[in-house]
Amino acid sequence: MDIPEPTATLPTSATNGTTSNMSQTAGTATETTPPTQSLYELPTDYASDGDVLSLFFRNTAPRETLSLSMNDAKHAVVKTADGYTVEFTGADMAWTITSPDGKSTRIWGDPHVSESDGTNWDFTKQSTFYFGDNKITVEVAPWGSNGATVTKTVSIYNGEDRVTMTDLDQNKPRLVAWDWHADKADKNLADGDVYRLKLTPTGLEWVKDE
Repeated sequence: MDIPEPTATLPTSATNGTTSNMSQTAGTATETTPPTQSLYELPTDYASDGDVLSLFFRNTAPRETLSLSMNDAKHAVVKTADGYTVEFTGADMAWTITSPDGKSTRIWGDPHVSESDGTNWDFTKQSTFYFGDNKITVEVAPWGSNGATVTKTVSIYNGEDRVTMTDLDQNKPRLVAWDWHADKADKNLADGDVYRLKLTPTGLEWVKDE
């Protein structure tokens, strides 16, 4: 398939339509509003140590099960409490799940799945991946005129926490939700095909529910 040229932008967004930052001065909380611009261009005053929580939500506190940051390559990265990371590259419609032992699964294109042991396979419709204490539901969008699809939206769940990134099909991953309403969001979104990361005689691999 033809893959568009990658771009490196992650526009700010939130489910409540606001962006804000809570800073503390001499023991008092002061609310400020960061300028409207790309997340990648935000000054460090608004995202110390890469923590971007306060950029997106007004009446919330840092999560303990899902955290969101930006790595040195300027890719959005979600980290789970049990040691997994999910990285959004902004190129080739790609995102990657990396386990605590460093083994990774890359999902890219229409959509191809490339496991670290060399196993490759595809999926074409809405699907859910279970791994550790987490689940990810992938919504797809049509691509071209031959029935192909690509990743559109990825929702990551752990406990009551949920992070949703969209516009992966445009190579512009964008945060649209980071909240404590995982159960409600999960119930309103079908799992589709289900794949689970399981230990088999040949090692960890994704196994599709029958």
